[in-house]
Amino acid sequence: MRGPIARPLTIALLVSLAGAVPLRALAAPAAAMGGGMPADFDSGFLVGGAQSLDVERYRYGNPVSPGEFRVDIVLNGVHVTRETVTFVDRDQTGYAQPCLSTDLLQKLGIAMPTTVSADASCVDISEIDADARATFDTSKQTLTLSVPQAALLHQPRGYVDPSQLDAGMSALRLSYNVNFFDSTHSEAYSFLGLNVGANLGDWRFRQSLTGSHTAGDTKWRTLSAHAQRDIPKWKSQLTIGDSFTSGELFDSIGYRGIRVATDDRMLPQSMRGYAPVVRGTANSAARVQIHQNDNLIYETSVAAGQFVIDDLYPTGYGGDLVVTVTEADGSVKTFSVPYASVAQLLRPGYGRFSATVGQLRSSGLSDSVNVGEVTWQRGVNNWLTTYVGGQASDSSYQAVMGGLAVNTPVGAVAFDTTYSRAKVESQKSGDAKLDGTSSRVSYNVVSDTGTNFSLAAYRYSTNGYRSLAETAHLNDRHRDDDDADASQIRSKSRLQVSVNQDLGDWGALHFSGSAQNYWNRDGSDRQYTAGYSKRIGHASIGVSASRVRVDDGLWDNQYGLNITAPLGGSSRQNRAPLLSLSADKSDGGSTSLRTGISGVMGDDGQVSYSASATRRSSSSYDYGLGGAYSTGLGTFGGNVSRSSNGTNSVSANASGALVAFRGGVALAPQLGDTIAVVEARGAKGAKLESGTNIAVDRNGLAVAPYLVPYQYNPISLNPAGGSLDFELKNTSQRVAPTAGAVVKVQFEVDSGRAVIISGLQSNGRPLPFGANAYEGETQVGVVGQGSRLLGRVSADTGTLRVQWGTTSDQQCLLDYRVPPATRHASTPIVETTCRLLDNEG
Repeated sequence: MRGPIARPLTIALLVSLAGAVPLRALAAPAAAMGGGMPADFDSGFLVGGAQSLDVERYRYGNPVSPGEFRVDIVLNGVHVTRETVTFVDRDQTGYAQPCLSTDLLQKLGIAMPTTVSADASCVDISEIDADARATFDTSKQTLTLSVPQAALLHQPRGYVDPSQLDAGMSALRLSYNVNFFDSTHSEAYSFLGLNVGANLGDWRFRQSLTGSHTAGDTKWRTLSAHAQRDIPKWKSQLTIGDSFTSGELFDSIGYRGIRVATDDRMLPQSMRGYAPVVRGTANSAARVQIHQNDNLIYETSVAAGQFVIDDLYPTGYGGDLVVTVTEADGSVKTFSVPYASVAQLLRPGYGRFSATVGQLRSSGLSDSVNVGEVTWQRGVNNWLTTYVGGQASDSSYQAVMGGLAVNTPVGAVAFDTTYSRAKVESQKSGDAKLDGTSSRVSYNVVSDTGTNFSLAAYRYSTNGYRSLAETAHLNDRHRDDDDADASQIRSKSRLQVSVNQDLGDWGALHFSGSAQNYWNRDGSDRQYTAGYSKRIGHASIGVSASRVRVDDGLWDNQYGLNITAPLGGSSRQNRAPLLSLSADKSDGGSTSLRTGISGVMGDDGQVSYSASATRRSSSSYDYGLGGAYSTGLGTFGGNVSRSSNGTNSVSANASGALVAFRGGVALAPQLGDTIAVVEARGAKGAKLESGTNIAVDRNGLAVAPYLVPYQYNPISLNPAGGSLDFELKNTSQRVAPTAGAVVKVQFEVDSGRAVIISGLQSNGRPLPFGANAYEGETQVGVVGQGSRLLGRVSADTGTLRVQWGTTSDQQCLLDYRVPPATRHASTPIVETTCRLLDNEG
C-alpha cells in the first residue's frame, strides 16, 4: 500500500482530535499493543461529510491488520535487525499483535522462560515477561520491543549474532589514484596507483600495483596480490599469496605463501583491545558506575551477589578505574581497579595466534629464501599476559622469543627477549655462525594529573644478534663479498620517550625524544621535540622546538610558531575560511614566514581551496594555489606554484573507484576494504548520510565506503536531495559485513508524480477534510485543508477515487492531468471537479 503520505496525515488528524475531546478510560483488550488506554472520538467535532469517517478503529491507536510485515526491530532503543514478522489477531478484536518465533527471540538476545516451548512459532511478547511491551509504528514499519534487562541473554556490548553477518555478493572492484607533476627544473612525472579486487563467495582476491613514467621510462610494480577469507571457528583470517606479517612480536616481513592469523575485529567491539575485568559484590539490587579520569564510561544495574563486568571498551593507554556501587538503601561503596595498557596486553582468557609459511619477499634478494613464523599470546588474568614466538629461514636462521606484559598500579610494562642463531655462508672464507639476543622493554602510565608518560620502547641487541631479513640479505651478498657484514649497519640500542601533559584551560605540553647507537658505526642518532598548544576561542596557537643530530655529528636546532583562526563568527565556524600563520627558524639562520588561507564551498563542502605565500630569509618568495572538487564519481584537484627564483610547478590528481556486480556498475569517490552497494531504484538524488558527498545516481545506485567489518553499520538515505516524485518506504537500515565484503542494501522506493489536486464536489462543496484518495486499490493521499489533496500518482493522466464513507454519495471520482515534468519545476497544482459515484449511472 502506498500509504506513507496518507497514513501520517490521517493519524495526525486523529491524534489532534484525541487531544481536543475528553478521553474515557476503558479496559484495553489484550490485543492493544503496548497496553495503551482506549480513547473515544466524538465525530461531532468533524465537519460535513467527514462526520461519516470510521474513527472507531483508532480507539487504541493506529490499528494493525493481520498479515506479514517487513519491519525494523528495535530492542530497548537499539536497532537490532530487519525481519518479516507475522501479525495475528488472536481474540478477533481488530488489533493484531506480533507473532514472534523462539528462533527470532533468541536472535534478538532474549532469554526463553521455561513456560515457552523451545520450538514455539508464535510467542506473545507478554509471555516473556509481564513487563515486556511491543509497539508497532505502521508509518515507519518499526516494531519496538521493550524487555526488562533480567529477561535478556548476557552478551558483550557490540555483540553481533553470527547469523547476522553478511558475506556480501560476488563483485568486481577497482580504485585508482592518478598524479601528474611537472616543474621548471625537473622532468615531468606521472604516477598511477591501482587496487583491483574480486569477491567470490567468502573469498576476497586483491592486487595492489603502481606504475610510474618519467623521461620516457615506464615502470610497473606489484605491491601485493593475495586471496583471503574468514575462518570463523578460529576467529581468524586465511591469507594466500603476497602479503606481510603483522609485526606485533617480530619485525614485519613480506612473504609469498600462506598465513593464518587471529583477527580481533571478529570480537564484539567491547572485547577488542585490553581492558581489565571488574569484579565486585552487591548486597542488594544495586547500580554500578565506572569512572575513568572523572569520565563516566560504564553504568549498569546488578542483582544482589557477586557481579562481573568484562565488556569495557578499551580507552587508549588507560587510567585507573573507579568503581562505585550504590545499594538499594542508598549506601555507597567505592573501589579502584588499576588500568594501564601497552600493546602486548590482552584481556583475561583471550588468546591470539599467527602461523606463516612461504618465501621471503624483499627487494634486492637474488635467491628465494623459505621462511616460517609462529606467534602466540595469552591473557592470563587482569595483570599478566604472556607471549612466545619463533622464526626460521631454511637452515640458515632460527629465532625464538618470549615475553611478559604486566598491568600494575604504577603503570603497564612489557618485557621480551629474542634469541637468534644465524649461519652466514661465504664461498671465500667458509660458513660462520652468529648468535645473540635482543631485549625490549615498554612502559606506560597515565596519572590523575593528566600526564601520559610512555617509554615507548627501549631495545638492546648484542653484537651477534641478527634479524631474519638481515640474515637473508647478508647471505645474498656474502657469497661474493666477505665485507658484506661490515657494511651492514647494525643497531646496538634504541630508546624512544614520549610525554604528554594536559594543562586543562591552559593548554597542553608534549615532549618526545629518541636516541640510537650502533655496533659498527661511531656516534649516535638523536632527536628531541617539545611543544605547547592552546585553543583561544575558535583560534589555536602552537609553539615547538626540535633538536636533531645530523650525520656530521653537529646539532641542528629548529623553532616554530603556528597560529590558525577562522575568518568569521562562530555561527559560520564550520564553513569559515581558515587563516594560518607560521614561522620557522633554524640555527643556520634560515627563516621562513608563511601565510595561508584554506576552506570549503558548496552545499556539501564538495569544493576545497587553498592559497599560500611564503617568504624566506634569502628574500625569495613562493606562491601557491590549490583546489579540489569532490563528487560521487571521484575527486579531482590540482595545484600551481611560482617562486621568485624562476621555478614554476604544476600538478594535477584524480582518484575514484567503481564496483561491478550482477545488477549494474556503481561509481564512487573511494571504497575502503569493506563496502555496501546501496540500491534504491527511482530515488535519484537521495544522499547517503555518512558525512560524504555521495548521492544515488540515475541508475538508483550508490556506494557506502569504509564500513567496519563484524559490527553493525547504519546505512541511511536522506531523500531531501532528490525530487518529490519518489518516497522511501524506509530510510535507514544496518548491516554487519564480514571483512572485505561487498554487501547489497536495498531500499524500497515508491515512485510516481507528486501532485497537489485542488478539487470541489460537483455540487460546489469542498471535499471532506480527512477523506482518503485511492488509485485503484492503493491509497495515494488524504484530503487536507482547503479541499486540497497531496498525492503521488503513477501516470500523468488518470482518475482517483475519493472516499469518506461507505455509500455511493460519499465517494467521488477526480480526473486529473499533470503537466509534463521539467527539470526545475515545482510540485504542480491541478484544478478539477470530483464527480459523485451515484451520478456515474
